[in-house]
Amino acid sequence: MTQAVWRNALGPRASEQAFRTNLDFLLGHTMLLRQSNRLPLELPDLFLMELPKEGQKGKGWCFVLVMD
Repeated sequence: MTQAVWRNALGPRASEQAFRTNLDFLLGHTMLLRQSNRLPLELPDLFLMELPKEGQKGKGWCFVLVMD
């Protein structure tokens, strides 16, 4: 889906815009967030939290999103 959206480069800021688009697709499809909930998000609102004793190898990670 991302390749279909980014067939044409948009100049020097294309990598930042592509990252934002990929993150928007991720949040929209895996977390089922509406666009009105995704638009105000910024990178500092996202972080990873280690979950000990979780997963197959005893080490898991949780993707946390802070929303007001």
